[in-house]
Amino acid sequence: MATFSITENEISSTRRRAVENAFDGVAKYDTGYTAILKDARKIKANIRPSKSRKSRNSPWVSAAHAFFKILGLLAFLFFLYQGIQWWRQLGNSGGGEFSWGKTTVEEKFVKTTAMLQVQLNEVDRKLEDLISSVRKIEKNGEEAADLKLKALDVRTTDVLEVFRTEEELIVEKMRNDKGIDGNAVRMIVLEEIERHAADGGVGMVDHALASVGAMVLKHSAPYGGWPQKMITPSFGEPGKCLALDGGSGFVEIKLGSAIFPEAVTLEHVDESVTHSRKSAPRQCSVSGWLRRGKDATGVKVDPKKKFLLAEFMYDLEKRNLQTYKVVDSASSNLVDTVRLDVRSNYGGAFTCIYRLRVHGHVPSSITTL
Repeated sequence: MATFSITENEISSTRRRAVENAFDGVAKYDTGYTAILKDARKIKANIRPSKSRKSRNSPWVSAAHAFFKILGLLAFLFFLYQGIQWWRQLGNSGGGEFSWGKTTVEEKFVKTTAMLQVQLNEVDRKLEDLISSVRKIEKNGEEAADLKLKALDVRTTDVLEVFRTEEELIVEKMRNDKGIDGNAVRMIVLEEIERHAADGGVGMVDHALASVGAMVLKHSAPYGGWPQKMITPSFGEPGKCLALDGGSGFVEIKLGSAIFPEAVTLEHVDESVTHSRKSAPRQCSVSGWLRRGKDATGVKVDPKKKFLLAEFMYDLEKRNLQTYKVVDSASSNLVDTVRLDVRSNYGGAFTCIYRLRVHGHVPSSITTL
């Protein structure tokens, strides 16, 4: 029978080689892990955010990637811990000759653990940033919805107020007219409806209305449409406008009579009945002059002398009928012709003028040639 004899030196040498191999394995694993982290950073630096619809989900995708990274790190720590336990058991069985390898491996383990902890902290920070960004996006969406609801509420209140006023006027007429019958009531209602349609709820007489003698004299190059549409009630129908080519243009209107101007009203289609309002006027001005006759002092007028009545910006965030007061310096000038100049619109290929209204009062007497 063969006999095997193993000396103490051979046992020590075998243990040392095992420890050195284990240490080399940990070092190689640590070097490989560091290289993987560097490659990941390079790949992340080379990635450019996509402009497609998928970019909206990027916070959640990033969070998922971070989650899987954490799982990988935990798995690595688990296997590393198992290896350390094995090395400890081997060292305990071998005595003091293994203590130097055990100490070195423990130091390496502590160093690696600290490095991994830094990476985990960075991942946690990025996750918190992503969650914060998503919450901000949701909050902004809620605020935008609240603003739209408030704007709708204001418009609804305006409409209800107009109809409440109309109702009060009708009731007042019915009280004043004794012995009123069904036909009379019908005539009163029709009269109020026509009046409301004529002034659109503005509550002021429109002297640029076709039915009182106003007419469009000239305008810049048209994109399409009929000029007369802008001086007739459109009842808010999309497309019932004078379309001017490009983002700017002008329109000149002869009023029904000479007036002392007080205000102008510009109307565009409401956003609830159209998918785009890029054709709406933006920066505008209105000027006026007297084409013939004499002014309020009896002096013969110069038809080339024009007065700036108003300068304004049509705001899409406000109601579709917007009224602007005439500047004080022009309110005492008699005018029978106005010109609307549109300097810019909201980005459309053409500019739509749905209706321009001119308000003021007619003098008691006018001397004309």
